[in-house]
Amino acid sequence: DPVLQDLKIGTAPVLSLSHKETVINTFRLMDNKQRSGIALVDDDGKLIGTTTGKDLGLFIKNPTLNVLHSPIFDYLKQVRQTQIEIKTPLIAVNPTDKVSKVVGLLAATKVHRVYVVSGAEFTLERVVSITDILGYIVAQ
Repeated sequence: DPVLQDLKIGTAPVLSLSHKETVINTFRLMDNKQRSGIALVDDDGKLIGTTTGKDLGLFIKNPTLNVLHSPIFDYLKQVRQTQIEIKTPLIAVNPTDKVSKVVGLLAATKVHRVYVVSGAEFTLERVVSITDILGYIVAQ
């Protein structure tokens, strides 16, 4: 069972934003880059969260102009508190973790991507999606 650091799967650099960025700018970036998710980092660049297309859907169900100019991290905390189904919003693994662990986490949490981070600083290395894993399996 190979480890992530030995494989060339995933995307780097990781598209990320400050947790203080506004909701509207976050959704604009997702649209402009045609991404379904963006990593959120703190002032030191440490991975602290993620936003997905589902978060945009929650906004569309209850749109307000005030929300668009609030920090994205504050918005996510608010909308995720109102969700009935609790999911883990952020899954991170180490470069030395095995691919089987990544597959297990994706299946157990039903998220579409995991972030590969290094060190106690949670420094973003890359993001690995379900599509990346499937591509790797098919190539074997």
